[in-house]
Amino acid sequence: MANPAPGDLKYHRTALIDGDILVWKASSTLMNPTITPERLERERRLDPFRFSREYEAEFTDDLSSFLPFDWIEAVTVPGRNELPPRDREQYTAAVDPSGGGPDAFTLTIVHTEGRGSDCRVVQDLLRGWSRRGGEEVDLEGVVREIAAIVKSYRLRRVVGDRYAAGWVRQRFDSEGISYRESRFDKSQAYLEMEGLFAQGRIEILDHPTLRRELQCLERRPRPGGRTIVDHPRGGHDDHANALALAAVKANDLNRTFPLVRPIVVLQENPFKVE
Repeated sequence: MANPAPGDLKYHRTALIDGDILVWKASSTLMNPTITPERLERERRLDPFRFSREYEAEFTDDLSSFLPFDWIEAVTVPGRNELPPRDREQYTAAVDPSGGGPDAFTLTIVHTEGRGSDCRVVQDLLRGWSRRGGEEVDLEGVVREIAAIVKSYRLRRVVGDRYAAGWVRQRFDSEGISYRESRFDKSQAYLEMEGLFAQGRIEILDHPTLRRELQCLERRPRPGGRTIVDHPRGGHDDHANALALAAVKANDLNRTFPLVRPIVVLQENPFKVE
């Protein structure tokens, strides 16, 4: 390890049980002089909070884990990989489309059990399609496969975010599936879903990628009281995003359209002519 001269770097030593560790704290300008001032200024304008953390090596308190590990573990059903369609359930499907880059194209299906404050969202299915190596994903084939899956759960529509490309909607339409925009953006969906985790009113599949994405989600307060929830830079949340969109939609439908059994009244026809 390089030995910095006093004054060149801010550094301190911290005693650990297994020995000492040297911690360097320095800006990107000092550690990598090849970064141009123009690039630094562009990054600062895009996100001052991230710039301070990643380029100026400042510890910030604007970042925190979104869902505690214990919450995620508590609602994960061990060994449950998928639930088959059942006649008595009303399902909701959501997708997080991919444009063919490193992100996965994901689908999740959920249903609700119980009513009102006892309502619980149950995840039935989670699928993801991503490229392997240099191979591109057959996006049309993915949509065709998704359409077949959701139809097996007696669905003819999926929920997705408002940023999906036009071809996504067209491809779903051609497969007989309607693509509906969620009224929540990604951060709003995550914040709405947070209560389900906190209250233990959700059951999720034992899916390693989903659990990892949920654990890595970050809460980032912003000026004006706005809160951003997203994956860390370089990370992914495609499976988690599909779950959030489906869960809040299903929970929303449960509140808006409570199950009411029809009352049939049989009476003699008053207009009957003798």
